[in-house]
Amino acid sequence: MRGLARGTILHIGPGLFHTSGSYSYNESNGYYLPVGCKIIGAGIDSTTVRVIAYPAAAGINGHYVFESKANVDGAGIEVTDLTVDCNWQNLTAVAAAKTGAVSLHGNNCAIRRVRAINAYGNWASLAEAFVLNIGNFYTTNGWHSVVGAVIEDCLALSFRGDYGGAITFIAEGDNDSTIAGVIQRCRVDDWNGTAAYGSVGASGVTIVDNETHNCKMSIHLDTGHLQNLEITGNQFYGIGLRGIDATPSLGVALFEGISIHDNFFEVSDAGTPIPLAIGISATGPGHSRQIQITYNTIRKKLTGTGNPVAGISTAYCDDLFIGHNWVDSALQNPTYVNGPYFNTRFSMLGNVDEKGRPPVGLEDKPASQSAFSTQATSQASSGTGGDLFYLAVFGDSTVSQYDSAGNQLSFTSAFVNGATGVVLDSAGNVYVSTGSNTIEKLAPDGTDLGTFARTGLNLPMALAFDRKGNLYAANFAGNTIEKFSPDGTDLGVFADVIQPTGLVFDAAGNLYVANFGNTVLRFSPTGALLGTFADTGLNNPEGLAFDPAGNLYVANSGTNTIEKFSPAGADLGIFASAGLSGPIGLVFDSAGNLYTSNSQTSTIQKFAPDGTASFFGTTSFSPAFLAVRKSPALVNISTRLRILTGDNILDGGFILTGAGTKTVLIRGLGPSLTSAGVSGTLVDPMIELHNAATNAVLASNDNWKNNQQTEIQATGIPPTNDAEAALVTTLSAGAYTVIERGNLNTTGVGLVEIYDLSPGFGPELANISTRGFVGADSDVMIAGFIAASSSGGSSQVIVRALGPSLGAAGVSDPLADPVLELHDGNGTLIASNDNWMSDQQAEIQATGIAPTNAAEAAIVATLAPGLYTAIESGRNGGTGTGLVEVYNLH
Repeated sequence: MRGLARGTILHIGPGLFHTSGSYSYNESNGYYLPVGCKIIGAGIDSTTVRVIAYPAAAGINGHYVFESKANVDGAGIEVTDLTVDCNWQNLTAVAAAKTGAVSLHGNNCAIRRVRAINAYGNWASLAEAFVLNIGNFYTTNGWHSVVGAVIEDCLALSFRGDYGGAITFIAEGDNDSTIAGVIQRCRVDDWNGTAAYGSVGASGVTIVDNETHNCKMSIHLDTGHLQNLEITGNQFYGIGLRGIDATPSLGVALFEGISIHDNFFEVSDAGTPIPLAIGISATGPGHSRQIQITYNTIRKKLTGTGNPVAGISTAYCDDLFIGHNWVDSALQNPTYVNGPYFNTRFSMLGNVDEKGRPPVGLEDKPASQSAFSTQATSQASSGTGGDLFYLAVFGDSTVSQYDSAGNQLSFTSAFVNGATGVVLDSAGNVYVSTGSNTIEKLAPDGTDLGTFARTGLNLPMALAFDRKGNLYAANFAGNTIEKFSPDGTDLGVFADVIQPTGLVFDAAGNLYVANFGNTVLRFSPTGALLGTFADTGLNNPEGLAFDPAGNLYVANSGTNTIEKFSPAGADLGIFASAGLSGPIGLVFDSAGNLYTSNSQTSTIQKFAPDGTASFFGTTSFSPAFLAVRKSPALVNISTRLRILTGDNILDGGFILTGAGTKTVLIRGLGPSLTSAGVSGTLVDPMIELHNAATNAVLASNDNWKNNQQTEIQATGIPPTNDAEAALVTTLSAGAYTVIERGNLNTTGVGLVEIYDLSPGFGPELANISTRGFVGADSDVMIAGFIAASSSGGSSQVIVRALGPSLGAAGVSDPLADPVLELHDGNGTLIASNDNWMSDQQAEIQATGIAPTNAAEAAIVATLAPGLYTAIESGRNGGTGTGLVEVYNLH
């Protein structure tokens, strides 16, 4: 094959062909494959090329059958579909020489469907053979990195020495030289050399779906900077020394971003010293970082020798996660994860043995606990009350959950490949965008509900729900925003955006999109582009979040800052920078604190409303977007009772808490109640809105069409009778009173309602109260309220029914002995109380707002989102003025 021209395609037909081997790359002459050359056989079982003679002895440099020069970019060289017999045992040569089958150097080189047999390497002479190898190249400017390397569907058998790698990627030179590519669907048998598969200087290498049988070492990762390496789907049988070994033999190694998942390891007890499934040990603190070992199966192969074997060993690892592995309890010393050297920022979760128990040494450890810490981290309940945070962890391929104190909770064992975006629906289900171009769905308890969507996705990042439950995905690689119905039907492209990242909806239902063009775009609910909302102060913007006042916050991953914009789009400058390193996700909690995930330091940072920074929690490596499950807010309140004259009218109070303003709809109903079966309704209701502090009238209405007809109809819930009253108003935080009475002092049953028109934005309805005359039978006081959450959380409330204490406030004829009932939306009784000290006394006193009279009633309850009714009546049919209140305690 001497003298082949560049780009030559050489077909070798069926049969046995003899050849002389080439010199290695640093010999002065030899048989080399030129740039772009392709050697194509007739098939692995049809074409065999056997070496019958080697050139003059080459010392430790040895020989290869097919080789390209290392001092030129041998771009595009391929060797495919044949068997290479190195024939070492039948040749006379210097014992130190190594023999290999194929060694190519350059970009986009490939070795496909090649079987290599009878190669040789010698440890004593340091003659290490790389039998099927792709490497980098050098010029006068030094060594160069290469990409596009492929070795697939190959076999390496019958190795005759003790020093060599069967299938390898080798980047030589300084640590800045790397190689990127894939080794897949290969098999190596009976290999006593250095490793069946190996890599030096890998950057962006995948080793997937390969096998080894009875090999001393399956995969060896050595000196250099190895980063973004994925080892998955492999099966290693009869491991004699190491399944995966990441330990440098020479110089300094830096292992960064290694994911070892979904592999099978069978460790033989015939090996010595202690055989090990996975071992990672760099040369000093911090030299192995961002390592994940997940969803692997590790078994012991019993041969009768009874030697000890081990599962996982790590040293000098920083930002390490070991989770959801199955480890045979027959393995002695299944892990040395705490030694012999120092590991920092590591966590373990969900590892089990064949009996479902945590293996010794692989018990759960929260991410915030270091290797030598004895401080226990609280495993807070993920049950009711308080905000819960969800984090998509790209490097760990899962979703983590945190309580409001920053403790990581046990949430799910589901593997979500390359988890990036995360969002919750109104039922609390969790949706995650993945590197596999799917959206996965998890139940509120972490149960894997399968794939929600798999079409129309191309590297999806952030996710967001609109008010109708439609899901939107930012396709970073597809340059689109894809829309899905609540049942997962692909509704097509909602908008075209170059490299979209973050998504968020405002109170009006407009969608805001961040993109790597350093802009934030705004789209109407129909998908129409409303223009650029912001284009200053941005650098690789990702996460987006609105505060209750409608200000927009943007996470700048390029400058490690969070930029703040007014509701009109004015750039208000940098809100925060302390503790930020590659910020991505942004969410606000119920109290108005802002949280961001740091992709580079694997932490979550918290900022108070004034920008004060504090550390919140530690994550597994490469965290992405955040979501929060907030406690429900009260979005609707209503009270029904018989409205009389004088002081016995319907007096409804409510309190708004939080920053900004809130737009509400207030309705005073009467005639339309007849259709609900209510008799004796108020014929002509009137309503007034008062400032509770000053009693000043802020707004009033008799017949709703007389004022604000357009605004009221735009809410979608105008009264159905023209004689009924309604008004729309925007209010700041404070206490307010709504009075409903009959026009011209008429009487009858009336209903007053208050609707939050912008839930999740601005102040929230923290308290409702209604005062009126409580009659007998059906003329009791009925207070309804709706607790709602866009993320499915639950909330704690206290409901009070007052009477006697109203006398001290100057109310004549107060209800002497109130009785309280709490019902759900189906009318089912949840709880009841007569005298508050008879039930839940400790819980009620703990709220700080217990009734002041022992005859009054109260209930503390934890409620999921939904419709609820509180009924106040008098004991034994008693009547009088009563007050029913609902406080949202969160």
